Amino acid sequence: LNADIISGTTALTAEPADTDEFLVSDAGTLKRIDYSLIKGGGSLVKLAATTVSSNVANVDFTSAFTSTYSVYKIIIQGARPDTDNNAIAMRFGSGTSFDSGTNYERVVIASGLNNGNDTVDSRASTTANISFNAMSSQSSATETSTNMDLTIYNMLDSAKNTYVTVIGAYEGADDEFRTLLGSYNYNQVNARNSIRFFNTSGNNIATGTFTIYGVIT
Repeated sequence: LNADIISGTTALTAEPADTDEFLVSDAGTLKRIDYSLIKGGGSLVKLAATTVSSNVANVDFTSAFTSTYSVYKIIIQGARPDTDNNAIAMRFGSGTSFDSGTNYERVVIASGLNNGNDTVDSRASTTANISFNAMSSQSSATETSTNMDLTIYNMLDSAKNTYVTVIGAYEGADDEFRTLLGSYNYNQVNARNSIRFFNTSGNNIATGTFTIYGVIT
């Protein structure tokens, strides 16, 4: 059969491309329509993911960020260091070169079960990374983990600073359950198109899934 004959003899085994076409009846008139006009309108597009199941020093994403999106969301699920008293953190970079300078500003609020009612810990300072276990390093016990929801703004705009908001939960090095709410400013106007996750004490990431989504705005 010719390729333009509708026969169903060949199966499409993946999501259609935006320019793939469907036939519809428009008030009795047969017309074609691109898939881009009828596909689901979800606001998040999964771009990349890495799952760690054994010790690694870093988790890098060097090709996930493009000009298609100006806002990105990253979900960290089940991340855990291989040694107590480690904090999982992130840095921005260009390609495989990551900025370890004191170019990250933070305003962070955290609290834990040991704080009691109506008390929180806070930090407002300039640091060399974006840490997700501020004021209490993380436990390495196998039943514990860091789970964070990050949003990144102005990722590829070299004329603007890059902002990150974070909310999440984890257990500290003494297995204290803690929550984190933070805002960060990568106070640099430069080309950045990659990120690195690592442990601030130089040990390994033992487990975790890191997933990047583009946000349709």
